[in-house]
Amino acid sequence: MSTHTTPWVPVLLASLVLAACGGGGGGSSPPPDSLLRANTDTLALAVSGKARDVTLTNAASKPLDGLRIHAGALPAGTTVSSTCGASLAGGASCTLTVTPGATALPAPGDAQSRPPLLVVTASGSAPLNIGVRVIAHGSVYQGGHVFSIDDSTPASVGIGGKVLGLSDLGPAPWSPVADDIAGTGPTATVGTNSCDGALDGACDTALIVAHHGTQPTPYAAALCNDSQAAGFDDWYLPAVCELFPNADGIAACGTPGQPVPADNVYSRLYGNGNVAGLSTTQVYSSATQASSANAYGVAYGQDNWGTAGKGTNSLVRCARTLTP
Repeated sequence: MSTHTTPWVPVLLASLVLAACGGGGGGSSPPPDSLLRANTDTLALAVSGKARDVTLTNAASKPLDGLRIHAGALPAGTTVSSTCGASLAGGASCTLTVTPGATALPAPGDAQSRPPLLVVTASGSAPLNIGVRVIAHGSVYQGGHVFSIDDSTPASVGIGGKVLGLSDLGPAPWSPVADDIAGTGPTATVGTNSCDGALDGACDTALIVAHHGTQPTPYAAALCNDSQAAGFDDWYLPAVCELFPNADGIAACGTPGQPVPADNVYSRLYGNGNVAGLSTTQVYSSATQASSANAYGVAYGQDNWGTAGKGTNSLVRCARTLTP
């Protein structure tokens, strides 16, 4: 259970609407630190998706009275229900259930907005703030634009999925030398030293970096592997089917009507008003090898993919898997 302690913030109540959150005022002494604990300080839900739970616990030995849930800052259509009464016994827990509506907040492409808050108050305790994000494709979360949503994760945690980084790296070559890297091609099968080469960029990236290691000239997979963007260290170079659907000639990418995966950068970000700001004039490197000499790349402005020599400089946009 994570511990979430928040400074005192005045809360203006009007039909359970949170009107403001700020510092203390009037020179009065702040109440004690929050005696309420939650299993998470941020909850991510999919637009119109599965309801998810937050467990509240009274960390004190005595009851907390006057318990109230303030949810007015949440996006339209998102609702909160509760098993909590007006008093929560010492050491006891109760559950808030958040059901997402059809409105994303922050809106797709908005990298500046702070998440709305659920605020839980009780007499004698500072408020407990829980950030709530209702996510659609293109929403900014955990360091990038969400292009894949996995709503099958347990209701006690947030959604899973994948994000594309907020900015380009490079340009850089695919590799420092034109070596064959077994297991990273589009027909590779999962097994020892092999990846789903067209689908699993994280696996491809690990094989590429293991093969080439540290080089004087940065290369695409290493740029992602070494990235610390937004405080995360698990970035990878996406595979070709993660970047572009139905890459002709690559069976793993599916068909025009049924691309694999359905959640890919082209369909969910570029086709969604290009909310990630992808270049329309330059090629992006994928982690998928075409041959010992060539690798696959994607040109979004041309709605196409192709191959180029591994020494060709291309843009790099890294991805990572969400932490629920």
